[in-house]
Amino acid sequence: MHRYIDELQAESYVSRVGSYVNTPDMTGISVIADKDGQTGELRLVEGDRAYFEILGIAFLEDFAAANGKDNIYLCQSTYESIGGFMENNVINYQWNDIPVCGTISDIKLGRIIEETAGKFMGINILNDFEATSGQSLCIKTDENVNEVIKKIKEFYYSKGYDDNLFFISTLEESLKEEIREEQNILKLLTGFSIICILMTIMTIIGLSSYQAKSNERSNAVRNVFGCTRKEMICRITFDFTLPVVLSAAAAIPIAYTVIGRWLEGYVIRTDNSPVIYLGAFAVVLTVTIAAVVIQAIRLMRTNPAEALKKE
Repeated sequence: MHRYIDELQAESYVSRVGSYVNTPDMTGISVIADKDGQTGELRLVEGDRAYFEILGIAFLEDFAAANGKDNIYLCQSTYESIGGFMENNVINYQWNDIPVCGTISDIKLGRIIEETAGKFMGINILNDFEATSGQSLCIKTDENVNEVIKKIKEFYYSKGYDDNLFFISTLEESLKEEIREEQNILKLLTGFSIICILMTIMTIIGLSSYQAKSNERSNAVRNVFGCTRKEMICRITFDFTLPVVLSAAAAIPIAYTVIGRWLEGYVIRTDNSPVIYLGAFAVVLTVTIAAVVIQAIRLMRTNPAEALKKE
């Protein structure tokens, strides 16, 4: 069906219009082969150049003029690691030798539930894109999105379309739907983490209280023989903080390495700063010291005669 692209582009609320076949998360898988006949997979996003520029993909290098049906640009990381399947910037794509036109900024599929390694990514720019049935439009606007959606609907209503013939969604809505599963996992992990933190705090308080009760007599004797408050607090605190420090020394390097490797699967990602792990350790250590010191102070205030009388 006719998309009326030129007329839509002329509307004041439209900055740019691009056409596409698929999105980065819905790529088709194509076959590539090396000179020995070994095959691999190349995931291509197909659309016109305007579509990719709307998505913010940067064109880094041009090797050959874009002409013909297949105008393949490889992601920079793909170009650097796909050497065995390419010779003189020519790749055997779907059993035909196709020149690689250039490189673009990286596109990587990165999801919690999906392994990202080994997925070669690129784009195929379709020249003279005929926006007919089967292709979609990507519209960029600088105005209020909800208002623009209403205007686009009115535009197509005026062309004889009804709601059964076209569907409009924002990129944000599409992304929310795509990461819905990750959001559910995040909620579960957050709830589980909160439970673990609360259980840890309760355990530390319980253990310190039990330790204080168990050693009430020996601490009373030390108090009688002149053990200072500072010495007692330091001794009890050391007994509890040493396991925490040893655990952190083992856990922090492992967590930092594992999370760092997982984040490498994402082009845009949060910083894996050591400060995050040191901050978590500081919180646990603070809770531990606070719980233990409170119990130590309570022990120091206990009347030695009363403690010995109980025994």
